[in-house]
Amino acid sequence: MAAVASPSPVAFYPALDGLRALAMFAVLISHFFPDRSAIQRAFHWGRFGVLLFFVLSGFLITGLLLRGRDAVARGESTAGGVFRAFMVRRILRIAPIYYLVVLVGWWVGYGPIADHLPWHLTYTGNIAMTYFGAKLAQATHLWSLCVEEQFYLLWPLVVLFVPARWLAGVALSLVVVSFAHEGYGTVQGRTFEQTHLVLQGCMDALGLGALLAVTMHKDGPTGRSAAAFSFFAAGVGAPLFFFAQGFRYQVGLSATEQLAYRLPGDIGIALISTSLVFLATQTGPSIVRSFLELAPVRYVGRISYGIYLYHLFLIAIGREVASRYGYPQFPKGLSMFLLYSAISILIATLSWYLIEAPINRQKRRFPYPPRS
Repeated sequence: MAAVASPSPVAFYPALDGLRALAMFAVLISHFFPDRSAIQRAFHWGRFGVLLFFVLSGFLITGLLLRGRDAVARGESTAGGVFRAFMVRRILRIAPIYYLVVLVGWWVGYGPIADHLPWHLTYTGNIAMTYFGAKLAQATHLWSLCVEEQFYLLWPLVVLFVPARWLAGVALSLVVVSFAHEGYGTVQGRTFEQTHLVLQGCMDALGLGALLAVTMHKDGPTGRSAAAFSFFAAGVGAPLFFFAQGFRYQVGLSATEQLAYRLPGDIGIALISTSLVFLATQTGPSIVRSFLELAPVRYVGRISYGIYLYHLFLIAIGREVASRYGYPQFPKGLSMFLLYSAISILIATLSWYLIEAPINRQKRRFPYPPRS
């Protein structure tokens, strides 16, 4: 493999935690406000939050893999060693509380988990939903974790073994394939879930994040190409984004099933998210970055994985408590958003300090990139 001299984008960027918090609150709004409320009609909060998470993942994961690739090119490690260390560290970060939730759901007999346990255990719940009509109710949000895990299995092989000069083209091809998949599926009459909840329906965001990482890696200290790419992403993404959201506001939720919304909506959000990620990695004065780097905002971003994993189950728990004790069911709206968001943050805080952080410290046993 050809050596790439420029440093990989693996530095610590505090504002990226802030972006995670922004994405998380968008998801909370999506799930805790009524579907036909004005705030939901105006903006596709859930899709924005998830695609921003995907762009972040594509960017950070590709940067880590490029760093590993550089170590291989210098003779300091092997491709197999880099792949193994990468996967072990990903498993330590993602798997423990994911499987904790799945196994607790199975133990208490929660149908959407217990009835589809093999799919959840293999990170293929999104495939069960898309192709086999599985109804996952308050476990539906696990689909995005399945997409990420599937990406983590395939993308490292591409970055580590494809010639360096092809990486930008391969990342761009992910975007094109995803765009074509979404458009063809819509024309064929497939639902939004059938086209957008599988890996090939999310590769536009993952691919754009990866492309940004590859571009920054080639740039080195100058950052000119990455800055131009970010400017292009904002210039193209903004009009697509505003058109799609205006169309959604005029037509209502049914817009989600129409080609005029799906294509510009998804790619517009992904492009805007790419520009936001680039902005978060820069230095110098910035009002947006100053907000994203506030300690409370960064803290929410740090524990956002736990918030995302736990939050939607609160609706199922609330309904069970109401049914068992004869209370009225808690309706969606501002009160649910404030209360359930606070509870989600509290649970995620306990999860972070009691489970996730101690397990994450075990990563020191698997240094990255590993030495030969």
